[in-house]
Amino acid sequence: MYSNLRNVHLLLGLFFFPFLLMYSASAVEMAHSEWFPDEPILSEEAVPVEPAELSNPRAFAQTLMRARKWGELQSVTQNGEGFTFRIVRPGTTHSVRYVTGASEAQVETSVSGVMRMLNRLHHLAGFYRDQTVTHWWAAFAGLASLALLLLGATGVYLWFRLYKERLVGGLILSVGLLVGVGLLVATRLQS
Repeated sequence: MYSNLRNVHLLLGLFFFPFLLMYSASAVEMAHSEWFPDEPILSEEAVPVEPAELSNPRAFAQTLMRARKWGELQSVTQNGEGFTFRIVRPGTTHSVRYVTGASEAQVETSVSGVMRMLNRLHHLAGFYRDQTVTHWWAAFAGLASLALLLLGATGVYLWFRLYKERLVGGLILSVGLLVGVGLLVATRLQS
């Protein structure tokens, strides 16, 4: 059983390490955004609008998403002057504005750098979104969370089986727990 748990521990650690690295980097970016100046790259274009899409901004959004601007539809606003909406995916936002009577819509695209994209991925969660890609990401994030719990449990078990290392491991585990709880309390007091 020991060797099987050691293999599970090793494989979980190796497989989910990039995922943990991504969350660590994005957490540093969120805490210290001034270290990562990120001016998004902006571009504008005019996109022709079909007459059938003029009454329903969601139909026009679906056409744009099928063509090349995939993402999640957000902030749909329609009034007598036209409509606006955004198509958002981590790192990229397409802001669309159509004025009634025009033959084309204006699309402003904002593309952020890698760190801002990681920040958006860090916040992306749940199965309530429209896109299949985000459902896969949410499922993977859930699996990674379960894997981390299993990684911790197998790590503690494997450490406990090494009788000579119990004292040193217990001290390291206690210090890590104290630092973690201290940081959690400090962040809660600060906000």
